[in-house]
Amino acid sequence: MSLGGVKRNILPNTHDPLSAVFNLMHKNFDNIEQIEMNINTNQKNYVLSGTVKQGDLTLNKKNYKTILLKVQIGRRDKDPYHNSNVSMVLVKGEENIPILIEVFARGILINVKLVDIQ
Repeated sequence: MSLGGVKRNILPNTHDPLSAVFNLMHKNFDNIEQIEMNINTNQKNYVLSGTVKQGDLTLNKKNYKTILLKVQIGRRDKDPYHNSNVSMVLVKGEENIPILIEVFARGILINVKLVDIQ
């Protein structure tokens, strides 16, 4: 890829951050214990890698199958100043619905919770 005269290698199956979340929502996590995905921003190539755990969640006496992703996102060039830890809880279904996303980056914790579905 070339942008503004700067050339950059883009690895196969690379996603922008929003497309990465979309792909996680549509991924079949059955029999998967590890995940790795290439991400590209307007600046650098990143890798998302971590673990996948299946679980159960009971709400209002109804049982839901869940997926817990615990991943690290960092630059492919191993720059130690650009690392983030992300935990994501998804409810399994036709689409995996993210109900909780926690991001810890640059000393700041961000929590995103699903509060309503219409």
